[in-house]
Amino acid sequence: MAATNNRRTAALLGLALAGTAAADEYTAFSVHHYDLKPGLTITKPAVLVARDFSASTSLTLRLAVDDVAARGADAVSGASQYAAATTGDYTDTRKEIAAGLTHAVGPWRIEAGYLLSVEKDYRSAAPSLVLSRDLFRRNTTVSVGYAHQNDEIMGSTLPVSQQKDGDSYLLSLTQVLGRGTVMQAAYTYSDASGYMGTGNRRVGLTNGMESDEYLPQARTRKAVGVRLAQWLPTEGSLHLTYQRYSDNWEIDAGTYGIHLYQQLGSALLARLEYRHYVQDSAWFVKDSYSGLEKYLASASSLRAFSSDLYGVKLGYTLKQPADAVVEGTTVNAGDVLAVIE
Repeated sequence: MAATNNRRTAALLGLALAGTAAADEYTAFSVHHYDLKPGLTITKPAVLVARDFSASTSLTLRLAVDDVAARGADAVSGASQYAAATTGDYTDTRKEIAAGLTHAVGPWRIEAGYLLSVEKDYRSAAPSLVLSRDLFRRNTTVSVGYAHQNDEIMGSTLPVSQQKDGDSYLLSLTQVLGRGTVMQAAYTYSDASGYMGTGNRRVGLTNGMESDEYLPQARTRKAVGVRLAQWLPTEGSLHLTYQRYSDNWEIDAGTYGIHLYQQLGSALLARLEYRHYVQDSAWFVKDSYSGLEKYLASASSLRAFSSDLYGVKLGYTLKQPADAVVEGTTVNAGDVLAVIE
């Protein structure tokens, strides 16, 4: 979708921040299954391992696999946009590993991260660095971050693989507003150049022929997000989110979200969520193409659309460390900036 790369960078920059909330040693396993649209399913098992080596140093490691089946439909999962050919189906398995190492010195915290995502037609690698400082008795946290992304695209319509490079910058502010109330505002800016397609899509022309997809070779993106998290006396929390996204392809998008976390006993955590997303189309997108245009696009993610997401999640803790932080009580930059399609 339009914000796929921005979402991935935000998640990368937020990985180490999320890891600092772990206990001395923590392991989590999850399986998600998505029926995103007719003909598209994604099954995603993932495991997260976090360990504190000392009071100031911790490591977070996450492994995930996306099993994607697209039958005559555009789809998005992680690094690339999966798209079925004009005839036939498309299947792939994406492997992802993300690691974050955090070290604190007084009020300062430095977090180094690395993300590697590999598919049969797409490879993405992104190192990152986030520097944070606590202020005012740790009621305020300011973070700045940087990530560099290098992608190799090997789609079926490409005679040779293509490259894409990008740089992303993060600025976030987390503020404790009162007892049980936390607010975070974050801003990201990214600038990418190179091949922006997937190498899999074809564009139907008005004369009945087909053409390769041609997109601009430069893209700048901006995203700003705000999250308000409120602890509830029922041993739960309520999160309200708003994200705004724009780029120089003239895509403007907004996401409104609400998440309700509720602890059900000492080991069971439930989450309900709703998100509404709406976006404009890219300036070069048309209903039909003659083939004489400079840019030709067939991706539905570049067109104007809106969507609604409803979700239910249950988590069960097999062994609860005494000082573990329950999901839903903390906020990180990756959550705030995750623009959902």
